[in-house]
Amino acid sequence: MKKIIVFILLFLPIVLLSQTLQIQGIITDSINKKPVPYSTIVIKNHNDSTITGTLSDEKGEFACSFNKPDNYKLVISNIGYKEKTVFFDDEKNSNKHDFGVIELSPIIYQLSETQVTASRPYMQQKFDRKVFSVGNIQAKSARTILDLLKTLPGVVVDEDGSVYFKGAEATIYVDDLLMKYVYPKLEMIPVDKVKKIELIDLAMNTGGDGRGGIINILMKTETVDGISGSVSSTINTQDFKKISSTKNYLNLNYKIKSLTFFINSSYDYNFNYTNSTTQKDINNQNGQNFQEFISYRQNINRLNYNNAGVYYKPSDNTTLYATYGLYFSKPDGNGNTAFREEKSANNLLLNKYDNNSNYTDKQDYNGFTISFKHKFDTLDTYFKSYVHINRYNGSSNNFSEYDFNHLNTQQIDSVYNFKNNGKFFSKNIYSNFFYNHSITPKTRFNISYNLYLSLQDSSANEHYIFDIISLPESQFAIYANQKHDLSFRFGTELKKWKLDGGIGLSCKKINGKYYRYNTDNSDTIIDLSKTYFRILPSFTFTYSINEKQDIKLTLSKTAEMPYFNDLCDFIDKKNIYYWQSGNSGLLPTDFYSVYLGYNYNTEKLNASVECFYNYTDNHSETVSIPVSSLIYISKPMNVAIKKNFGVDLAFWYKARQNLSFSLSSSIFNNYYNIKSLTDLAQEFELPFVNYEHSQYGYYIKGNIDYRIKNTYYLSFYARYNSKLTTYNGYYKPWLNSSAYVSRYFLKNKLFVSLGVSNVFDEMIGRGSTSEIFGVKTDYQYSGSAYKRTFYFSLRYNILHGDRGTRDYK
Repeated sequence: MKKIIVFILLFLPIVLLSQTLQIQGIITDSINKKPVPYSTIVIKNHNDSTITGTLSDEKGEFACSFNKPDNYKLVISNIGYKEKTVFFDDEKNSNKHDFGVIELSPIIYQLSETQVTASRPYMQQKFDRKVFSVGNIQAKSARTILDLLKTLPGVVVDEDGSVYFKGAEATIYVDDLLMKYVYPKLEMIPVDKVKKIELIDLAMNTGGDGRGGIINILMKTETVDGISGSVSSTINTQDFKKISSTKNYLNLNYKIKSLTFFINSSYDYNFNYTNSTTQKDINNQNGQNFQEFISYRQNINRLNYNNAGVYYKPSDNTTLYATYGLYFSKPDGNGNTAFREEKSANNLLLNKYDNNSNYTDKQDYNGFTISFKHKFDTLDTYFKSYVHINRYNGSSNNFSEYDFNHLNTQQIDSVYNFKNNGKFFSKNIYSNFFYNHSITPKTRFNISYNLYLSLQDSSANEHYIFDIISLPESQFAIYANQKHDLSFRFGTELKKWKLDGGIGLSCKKINGKYYRYNTDNSDTIIDLSKTYFRILPSFTFTYSINEKQDIKLTLSKTAEMPYFNDLCDFIDKKNIYYWQSGNSGLLPTDFYSVYLGYNYNTEKLNASVECFYNYTDNHSETVSIPVSSLIYISKPMNVAIKKNFGVDLAFWYKARQNLSFSLSSSIFNNYYNIKSLTDLAQEFELPFVNYEHSQYGYYIKGNIDYRIKNTYYLSFYARYNSKLTTYNGYYKPWLNSSAYVSRYFLKNKLFVSLGVSNVFDEMIGRGSTSEIFGVKTDYQYSGSAYKRTFYFSLRYNILHGDRGTRDYK
């Protein structure tokens, strides 16, 4: 806080002593209310002498600075409009003034069968991104930022708020800073303050496989000093008797000159439960058995996210963010599992028990972030960076009790319970430095460097049996991670072609110690030192058919590195039936990818088609190894050669001013060859078949938005997923859907929504099937997450929180 105060004291006098007057406004048509681009604005003094002048941009917006006179006037003109004079007497002697919306009256000509319309560019194409302007009508039509994003080409929004771009999950930025450092929740971003949205091709930015990318949301520069903000709350219920979940957001901003202070806070409460049935047919050297697990589990999770900071923008070319985040999480839950095992041939009962368990976790996090960006010239040469430092603390208490009433064909009556108490903390540093240099208007290179440092320490981890401490330091570990990513790219334009290529260097170093206690309480210390290094080239070729269409081809290599906790070979046997082990021989997973995409973009219609192919010969999965019919070891392994290819489709169309719909789909084939598990099957004397298999799958999503007289907003969403192949089985098809109706009140300050999710209420069940090592498993589950849920939502704009919407008619 002291640093922020010193920062204000240094810069505030400079602003206050300035004698320069800054003005701005928007020129619109008085009839259709659309922006009038490229209008001439001449500033004259009281003697009618010209002081300076400027032009409005493609959105009708203008801004300029000049030495402050006692009073002055604006003379505004444009072809086809009547000249307009606006007088202003600066009685308040302020350094800035926003004229707001200035309307020009068109000159009406009686021309037979002739219609003159004004338009503005919807999209601006830059080398590695597309920039979309967000107008007032678009902002007003959006219930949340998610509604705005789904109108963009290649962007798909799921019912749960997940955002995908070009077939993979998108990374969201706000003003070039990771969204989570400014707004803890995506839904907190105020739609009416969004100026532009950039869709950044990550493959042309820092490398990648062509799918996915960055969505950078650029906010309007506030022109009015004072307080603004918004508050919202959403309540969900399934039976109208109790609240299933709530989401509550608060955003407050205080602007003074070039400084804006902000506070963002959210609180989530979620209650959910799951019912599941798992059936296993086991075929091994001991014969054929049948097992059934019937489980119920309920969870309550409470999350509180808080961010506070300052945003400093001394000019259009320079921005500075400083934020502090404080997060709290408290999940807890309990459940019951009834288990039985019997001989398949004669239904002879072999084993039977009941298991009751519960857990409570507490986690808190605090972190500081500083971000800086400066643009050097009009050719898009710029530098940006951020540094984030955080500390994370957590504790967990897990309890499990087994009631055995039948074991190994003998009637017994016994109880066994164990619990585990753990504490841990971590210190982390994330930083990024990015420099983009435009050599010419059509040629550029960039350099990017990412650094991640982490120190993890399990400060306590105690295991109890019947409330007596058994393993005083089980699973204790202290370790450090370092990850360095360096990228260099060069790109140029040749007529309609864009050629971009680069090389990425990725290095991850892990050093640490595992402290483990055996069942005889003798301790084991395992030292671990691993270094992984990868060279990651990628190339992108883009052909622009015209300003609306382009074709893009990307060839790349990417990699996923192992985590420290995946590398410990010690077998943890605290849970009597579910043991866990790491794998020190685990390798990074290398992906070789080909991406071919086509995009068509207009303001009323956009469509994209993306074809993809991925190959890896060391696909990583967590394998469940049956030691006996009751005991399993869970272990991460490089299990398979995996290939997948397919096509992603996305389509959005604005049929009328008040009607739009979107449709997206993916059709794909997954191929697995898991012959590498043969040695593992032989080691544990397990049957092993089905080395390889492949399966086609698809999903389809649809969304319809309808507005009634600019008052009511209706929306319907549905998604269907077909069977999805995994390395040892498949997920069964499923369906979900939602609908809502919304309306503005109180001069657009209050927005109210009513809705329902899972409209069809588990019409298609959820489940999965797997078969490996002689164990065939069928898993069926249901619960509150898939039940029909009704919700009520309110959003209210505080004071100036409505700017940008106040002039809507």
